[in-house]
Amino acid sequence: MRSFELPWAQAPKADGTTILRPVVNWVFIGHPVSEEMLVDTGADLSVAPKRIADRLGLDDSSGDRVTMRGVSQKDECKVEGVVREAEIIVLPAGWRMKVPVFFADAEVPLLAGRRGFLDKLHLTVNGPRRTIRVGQS
Repeated sequence: MRSFELPWAQAPKADGTTILRPVVNWVFIGHPVSEEMLVDTGADLSVAPKRIADRLGLDDSSGDRVTMRGVSQKDECKVEGVVREAEIIVLPAGWRMKVPVFFADAEVPLLAGRRGFLDKLHLTVNGPRRTIRVGQS
């Protein structure tokens, strides 16, 4: 199995402090900027804002339009968007993958979700060391 280990990354909180979270880094093919994706084992799909789909030249009309919710079932927590397949490179390993991504109409956090991504990898989260090991068979 090929694998790599990454330290957790600092993320800002609403109160101005920071928190450490497990992340992986992706490059969307066609968008040569590395994106830090929060590893979210509870997310059915990977999530990115529509601005990234726009930069990739992905047309809304060819994707599946859906409404997503997070933990809250409140109506104000609904997010509209389009599910599209995106080709990515996982860094630093250089693994190429095709992943379904929910490109939200709103500005949302970047999430690495289960379907097509996490369900194809081996993850080991080491809380005391604040690292994540990602492996591919």
